[in-house]
Amino acid sequence: MYRLNDKPKSYLFVLILGLAAGLLTVLLDFFPCKNIWTFSSFSGSLGFWAFTTSVIVYLSDKMKTAGFNTFIYLCSMSIAFYVFKGIVSYYSGYTDFVRDYTDLAVMWIIISFVCGFLGLLVWYAKKDGWFSSFIFALPISVMLTEGIELLMKQVIAKHRYLFQTIFNFVFSFILFWCFSNKQKKKQAIIFIIPLTIVFCLALFFIW
Repeated sequence: MYRLNDKPKSYLFVLILGLAAGLLTVLLDFFPCKNIWTFSSFSGSLGFWAFTTSVIVYLSDKMKTAGFNTFIYLCSMSIAFYVFKGIVSYYSGYTDFVRDYTDLAVMWIIISFVCGFLGLLVWYAKKDGWFSSFIFALPISVMLTEGIELLMKQVIAKHRYLFQTIFNFVFSFILFWCFSNKQKKKQAIIFIIPLTIVFCLALFFIW
């Protein structure tokens, strides 16, 4: 399995991934959101970012590498997203995109920096123990919560975003499988806490 290590070549690869993700989410926004299988609005999907960043952390060979990779990926994604968004806005006749998108880009770069520290914690999910089990469940909880919200608010109520809903559920199980293989003696009871949080959050967002 390919591993992301503490070398410039590896960091460059993550940088390219982030730029590609930013471009991809901009292009997906061009899809109409009037049908149930629409691909639009992926840029606003917490599940998508939780899954992709968790995979990057999973592939990182060291804790320090995981933190740097998380920051590089999200930061490059944010820059690419708003640069391409600005180009599209310019040719669409929107003149205030520099001011609006610059503020948003700076905000997301700061968030990317914070997420870099969170990547250090998520890296521990590959280890065995109670703390790592709890950390391991957090990104999965985010994806399941958003999946439930999309199912109730969008798929059932408005007949759209079914693809994003399926993405959240399917890839949360893939993430569970990846990290659970790293933990030989998983404490099953620890999942009662995050799963309870999942349904409480889901109920809060839905109602």
